[in-house]
Amino acid sequence: MRVVIKWKHFAQEMYSHGSKVDFQKQIISFDNPLMPPSFEIKRWYSRTNFQAKRQTPTLPIMNRGEKYRLIVNAESYPENSFYIRVIFFNRFGKQVGFKFLKTKDATFVYPKDAYSYEIALLNAGCEKLEFQSMVLKSIDDTADLFTLSAEKQNPSSDAKVNLVFVEESEDLIYEKSMFSEVINRLGDVVFIADTDGELSMLNQKTEKFILDLIHNQGEDGVNFFSYGPKGNFATRYYCEKLKQGQVFSGQEFYDASTYHTLLSHQGMSVNYVEELIKMGIGDHLNQLPNRDLAIVSSLVHPLHLLVQQFLEKDGHKK
Repeated sequence: MRVVIKWKHFAQEMYSHGSKVDFQKQIISFDNPLMPPSFEIKRWYSRTNFQAKRQTPTLPIMNRGEKYRLIVNAESYPENSFYIRVIFFNRFGKQVGFKFLKTKDATFVYPKDAYSYEIALLNAGCEKLEFQSMVLKSIDDTADLFTLSAEKQNPSSDAKVNLVFVEESEDLIYEKSMFSEVINRLGDVVFIADTDGELSMLNQKTEKFILDLIHNQGEDGVNFFSYGPKGNFATRYYCEKLKQGQVFSGQEFYDASTYHTLLSHQGMSVNYVEELIKMGIGDHLNQLPNRDLAIVSSLVHPLHLLVQQFLEKDGHKK
């Protein structure tokens, strides 16, 4: 298991009194020089009461008795002025233990009597924090930094393959029922999931996988689906690379400099990034406008609407 944990919500379970929080690109900037030490800056949950908190879990399920590694991608001022506390609970919600992690790269064992857990980011004299992500992985995890489904899910008689770019790997966990529905409705689905937060859906190994998939299986067409800035860029890149395929995507993109940085982290260089962004923003066919995505994102996953749009266009209203 390898899951990238993000800070996605502005006010939920965050120390907001006197805090200045800036959500920019991939980095969350938290500024509060008057915050008391030992107070929680932010908390994440593996289990929630939706009716009480109005939020879904933000942590994956772990296996009892297994050892895990937590890597925190964040910088603080002063240096090393935050730490992590992992709290464990039984099935009745009673705390059964906790573990303090004082370094950015630390390990812990998930207790055998634990049923759920929470991760708290704690202040240790921190005045300013720049948070990118946390990576939680099994200690014996040797998987690649990206997830590919080498075999099609629910193959059908239709020769076309449907490539679905999953914005965050944890989406496959938290939106499991929605992705199951996508498989049932589309058939011939291949998921390409970004798991390192660094645009791993666009590196040489992923590119080779996609090109080989289209070539070796003799596909006479391909459909691309995406719903976030990483996937939206990837769909445009591969559509241009293959010179074929229909794109069903959102219109959310990062700026060009962000893509250049992310691509360099993957050992990739694309000299027409700006053109791909313009192509994506300017193409209103088979897209959901940003305002529509904003309205429905809290009610219906945008990928669900894109699939519905495709089915209606293709004459299969399911």
